[in-house]
Amino acid sequence: MQPQREFSLTADFARGEGSTSLAIRDLAPPHHGHISLVTDLAALEQLSGDWHDLHQACARPAGVFQSAEWCMAWARRYAKPEKGIEPCIVTGYQDGVLMFLWPLMKVRSGPLTILRWFTDPFAQYGDILVRSGTDARPWCRSAMEFLRRLKGIDCLRLRHVRADSAIHPFLAENFYRAGEPDEAPFLDLTAYPTETAYDQRYTREQRKRRNKIRKSLEAMGPVSFRMLSPGSAMDRAMEQAVAQKRQWLSERGLYSKPLLCPLFDSFLRDLSRSTGGAFSLVISCLTAGDRPISWEIGLRCGGAHFGFITAHDTTLTDASPARLHMDLSQRQAIRDGMQVFDLMIPGDPHKQSWSNGRVAVHEFHTPLSMAGMVYGHGYLSLLRPLVRRFYHSAPATIRTRFTRFFSA
Repeated sequence: MQPQREFSLTADFARGEGSTSLAIRDLAPPHHGHISLVTDLAALEQLSGDWHDLHQACARPAGVFQSAEWCMAWARRYAKPEKGIEPCIVTGYQDGVLMFLWPLMKVRSGPLTILRWFTDPFAQYGDILVRSGTDARPWCRSAMEFLRRLKGIDCLRLRHVRADSAIHPFLAENFYRAGEPDEAPFLDLTAYPTETAYDQRYTREQRKRRNKIRKSLEAMGPVSFRMLSPGSAMDRAMEQAVAQKRQWLSERGLYSKPLLCPLFDSFLRDLSRSTGGAFSLVISCLTAGDRPISWEIGLRCGGAHFGFITAHDTTLTDASPARLHMDLSQRQAIRDGMQVFDLMIPGDPHKQSWSNGRVAVHEFHTPLSMAGMVYGHGYLSLLRPLVRRFYHSAPATIRTRFTRFFSA
């Protein structure tokens, strides 16, 4: 039998007045728990210390996109009323200790108000934070009971949920799935304790191709791979990488909201200046002579390297500098003691040769109003998957014309 709970709303979320809180008193976990909602930047700043400590206690590297450092850097640039974004961070305290955090935000989608992962679509994975060894399900149930009582919310839409995430079991049981699952490919670096072992994973043909690429690039000058330190050189490399990635997307009629945002470069610089946090932003650059030809912007957290952005000089695409760069980046990760090299979603075929494992990634939704039911079941589950199939199979000229709608 489910224990009865007594709820006490202490503020009206619809008015946007600071925080909403909900006292939970029952005889089952979370015993003496307290759910609250943070809705403005000032309150987020006050929460950041507890948030950082909770992330450190979660022991889930893929939760890098739910870390206080990532979310606060993003919030300072983007979480502003004039941008139509309102934080909706659900926190769960027990005996004065932050045990649970569900980072969400309230956004407008046409006439609807939707709750999405905080920092989506910048975040590549979405998850809750819950202290290691704590059962997440009671906290998730309590948080959902709270969210259902908020005014003016039509739907809760959660993209990029890994099958190994803390929230996945709860969502799989209580939410609807939207669209087709994706995959996050990764390379388990523990299988290659040395670079020699790593090199043995290649077939003879793959080694020949890699050497051919290197010789072709060396025609422009000596090829050099280096990791950059924070500062002007890193800033310049980030700007070059983002500019080339934008060019690559444009040539293929593809769209990326984060990359096309004018504040994105500033956001990356903020992350690169973050020290002593839950993760580090790292940048590597491949040069031929004095010419930069390929870049990777990565995130490192808890022994995992996440290949956040890869880019190359688009005039050299046929020379495949990105393939050589990936080889050198994975070798560097081994030297630096990383255990996993995550190539991130989507699970595109070209990532197969760089990975030896994959994690399923799903999208979930649940309606909180009649309009949200139409949006969730009609659009997210039915129409959008059809639209995306058409979009990805269409010629580049068609994608360019309709890219913003089809990739939303």
